[in-house]
Amino acid sequence: MISDHMKKPTSLQLKLMAATLALLLVFGFAMFYKWATLSSGEMAFRVGCTLFAALLAWGGIFGNAQLQLLWGWGLAVTAALLLGLCLGTLRGPLLLGGGLATLTAVLGAYLLLRDPEVRAYRERLRQRQSNSE
Repeated sequence: MISDHMKKPTSLQLKLMAATLALLLVFGFAMFYKWATLSSGEMAFRVGCTLFAALLAWGGIFGNAQLQLLWGWGLAVTAALLLGLCLGTLRGPLLLGGGLATLTAVLGAYLLLRDPEVRAYRERLRQRQSNSE
C-alpha cells in the first residue's frame, strides 16, 4: 500500500506547481541576467532575493487567493515586457533564455488566471478566507 504522503499528486497540484516553477524561472532569469558582471555582494543579494521570492511564490500560489491573482497578473505583464526585451535587445544565448522565460511566463499566467480548475480552487480559498474572518 502507498502511504498518504506518497500518493500521486492531483492535476490541480501539478498545475499549481508548474505555475510556481514558471514564476521562479522567470524571476531567476531576471535576477541572474548578466551574472558574470556582478560583484560577490550583488550575487549574494540576488540569491537571497530569489530564495525569498521562492517562499512568497509557494505560499502565495498555494495558500492565498489575492497573491495568486497578483502573481498571475505579474506574469502576464512580465511576458509582454520580456517579449519586447527579446525582440529589441537580446541576442545569442540570452535570446534563447529570454524566449524560454517569455513562454514560461505566458504558461504561468494562463495557469494562474484562466485555467478553470485553478480558478475554482481560488474561489474555494476566497470562501475559506471570508468564513474565517
